[in-house]
Amino acid sequence: MFMKNRKGIIIIIAGGIIYIALALGSITGFGLFCAYSIPDQDQELSTEIEK
Repeated sequence: MFMKNRKGIIIIIAGGIIYIALALGSITGFGLFCAYSIPDQDQELSTEIEK
């Protein structure tokens, strides 16, 4: 029984790691999409703020 439970816990942990990786990937992908879809005016404003 103990070995069976241990395997289940490993599967849950692995699933959690995969879920977190997918969530982070979707967030960064969305961020990149937003960065590329911003008009030129907003990019000019951001460069002015950096200066």
